[in-house]
Amino acid sequence: MLQDCLFRIVDYEDGTGTLEILCPNEVVRQRLSKKKRKITNNINTCWSHIRWFSLCVRQDSELHCQKFTRNGDLVTS
Repeated sequence: MLQDCLFRIVDYEDGTGTLEILCPNEVVRQRLSKKKRKITNNINTCWSHIRWFSLCVRQDSELHCQKFTRNGDLVTS
């Protein structure tokens, strides 16, 4: 599933960042949201400055993202 996605890292001034995973559709985003632990394990191994990751999908020409902590918890705000 991940090979169908685009990735980018959004860096912040405080030295932290968010890995954004752009999914091709909502079905892929829902499937990946069930694999949060696997995603966070890979992030923890590869990027120490990444504090969050987002699963995103473009709908109606707008980007809709769900942001998660490195523990896989949904960030609400």
